[in-house]
Amino acid sequence: MARWNTKMQNDLIFAHYSLKIVPNSIDFSLFKIELVDNDNGNTIFQLLSIKVRTKKDGWEKITHFEIKEKSQDAISLELFINGIKTSLMKINIQNQSIFVDLVPIQDRIEWVEIDLNARDNEHFLGFGERFDSIDQRGKRITLWVEDGAHASYTYIPIPFYISSNGYGLFIDTNEKCIAQMATPDEPNIVSIRNPASSLKFTIFVENSTKEILSAYTKICGRPVLPPKWVFGPWKSRDWQTANQEGILEDIQKQKDLCLPSSVKLIDARWETAYHTFKFDEVKFPDAKKMIETIHSQGNKVVTWITPWMAVNNEHDPNDYYYACAEQGFFLKDEYGNNYIHQLGLNPMLVGSCIDFTNPEAIEWWQEQIRNLIELGVDGFNTDFGEQVPENVIFHNGQSGKEMHNIYPVLYNEITLQAMQKNNKPAVLLARSGWHGSQAHSVIWAGDQSSDFSLNSGMHTAIIAGQTAGVSGFPFWTCDIGGYFGNPTDEVTIRWTQLGAFSPIMMLHGAGKREPWEFSEQTLTNYRKYAKLHTDLFPYIYSFANQASETGIPIMRAMALEFPEDSHIWDELCENQYCFGSELLVAPIHYSFSRTRPVYLPDGKWRDFWTGTLFIGGHEISCRAEINHIPVFTRAGAIIPMLDPSPLIIDNSANEKMQFPSDNLKIFIYPGQDGIFHLYDGTMFTWKEEKQVLEITNSPTKRFVSVRMMDEKTGHKFIVVENGKQIETDPTNLDGEANFTRALVSNESVTFSLVSGN
Repeated sequence: MARWNTKMQNDLIFAHYSLKIVPNSIDFSLFKIELVDNDNGNTIFQLLSIKVRTKKDGWEKITHFEIKEKSQDAISLELFINGIKTSLMKINIQNQSIFVDLVPIQDRIEWVEIDLNARDNEHFLGFGERFDSIDQRGKRITLWVEDGAHASYTYIPIPFYISSNGYGLFIDTNEKCIAQMATPDEPNIVSIRNPASSLKFTIFVENSTKEILSAYTKICGRPVLPPKWVFGPWKSRDWQTANQEGILEDIQKQKDLCLPSSVKLIDARWETAYHTFKFDEVKFPDAKKMIETIHSQGNKVVTWITPWMAVNNEHDPNDYYYACAEQGFFLKDEYGNNYIHQLGLNPMLVGSCIDFTNPEAIEWWQEQIRNLIELGVDGFNTDFGEQVPENVIFHNGQSGKEMHNIYPVLYNEITLQAMQKNNKPAVLLARSGWHGSQAHSVIWAGDQSSDFSLNSGMHTAIIAGQTAGVSGFPFWTCDIGGYFGNPTDEVTIRWTQLGAFSPIMMLHGAGKREPWEFSEQTLTNYRKYAKLHTDLFPYIYSFANQASETGIPIMRAMALEFPEDSHIWDELCENQYCFGSELLVAPIHYSFSRTRPVYLPDGKWRDFWTGTLFIGGHEISCRAEINHIPVFTRAGAIIPMLDPSPLIIDNSANEKMQFPSDNLKIFIYPGQDGIFHLYDGTMFTWKEEKQVLEITNSPTKRFVSVRMMDEKTGHKFIVVENGKQIETDPTNLDGEANFTRALVSNESVTFSLVSGN
């Protein structure tokens, strides 16, 4: 609960912080607002000035304030420019969040700006899925949903950032806001400009970077935990040539070649025209039977959709377009006509966007979604969403400029609702988004080039996964091999390794993506890492469950996991990340490399593959042969995997399919105590001093096979349940030796190490 300082009348105290409203030390006609940590006296946040812009006078700075009203946890200030009352500033404290609302008193204000202090060593995370860097210091960011995956463009801008100084800031707007984050011309200023007469923002002050992110995701919304099959490997075919025959060939080939697979993504051009929701019977003569066949092989079906409809089907008129136009389902121009414009990147493709503020258009759209669900479709790849022109008019009377950023939120939310009405697990794979999209979908990184380019290739995908995570999107993926063009074997191999250590692993692109169409080495590499990603399901799904409850992502920027370590802001650390809390992954994203530097933070670390011990706090050089990606674990890590390795994640009606059992392989990386909470409630605890693994709360009987990962060999465990030693089975699993295997139940079970040479 907040309270006012009895000595300092304008100090509002909450938790261990003070919000101070003080005159400027240089010019007492001005004022600033500071947030101070009372425990150490550090200033966390400092609002230096407020400015407004009018057509007549340009930018002017607020020069004076008067207190209008005070309550226990709030204050209202009247703001003046040269004696003229301009705006009202309302400040309210709730828990450890500060809600600020700047409301205009004069109707002539067109822009509002706030300027904050930026320290020399201050860094910034967030602003959505970015493709250029993790740290947004020095950037000028336009918060606008755009069709682009490089430099300053992004499909998913988010008006939220986290400062390394200990606060987060959410700009509550749908406008084309501009943020200047300590740019070279103003290195000690963070400037937020909103093209409107008002500005709302929220300041989060918590005990850690993770808690700040969690506080923000509580406002924007957290996604529901997706069904298990989402976390198995996905695959699509080149949309330009895909058909029923090719898709069924994929399913059979993946089975014949022992390639794990859980989702078949059917990309663009499956319809009679954009966007009829009807399978093209020339390409897909029996779509229903095709879907049934895919399901029988333990895979799910996700189809591509867009929020617009083309005027023509190649050279013929699209009858569906004109039927929808007649009913008023499209966005309009200023004269009330259907607004026709270019769709996507093809100048020959023109049409109109669906108006998701029109109740009749919404009902029509959701009916099409329900029809596909009844056909057997399991999810939707909601592409585009960035196409709304600024000068269109929506059914609700708002302009395209006002609705542009919020449009992808409506697009995905309305599609999601249609699935929920059918009692279907709602799975959307979205490309575009805005504040509020976090609760709706899995996202993917859009369209990278199929190479190692720093501006548009694999490097940008590594950045995108991390920045999406710190912006509230925990369920993320990218196109293995990139989207544009045919990747080389080397690009495919390295991107596959990144895909294996991504929340979702997906082969997708415009060009050759079939692993069997590449070299034998590339096929072998894909099999190895698709199998590993599938085996890691218990680990990934446990962190997915945590993400849906807390907003903390699976793929974590180093700055999120190690915020106190100044080295994590170095350029090297932008290309490595934590996968869950226990793994540190360092992808190879450049050609002909057989080594790469990796920074290990303080503490003990072990090589994921060999168990070799490393002492952190410095950079090391790692081997990186073509089939190898450097991965490390914290000492004390407990990594659960499926046993045996399945080909699918979802239980299938086809008994011949190899799907997961409840059995587990447990890899222990010793060196210090460790704990792992499995998604089903089972708890694994490693006690380093006693060299004991405790297993408690297992909801089912299962075989658990334990292996110690260190420099020694010949490890053997004695297994005890309720004080009684139970039978063990020294086991080789998938060619790996030194496992101790025992049947455990919901009773407390301990694996005690007795030997290791």
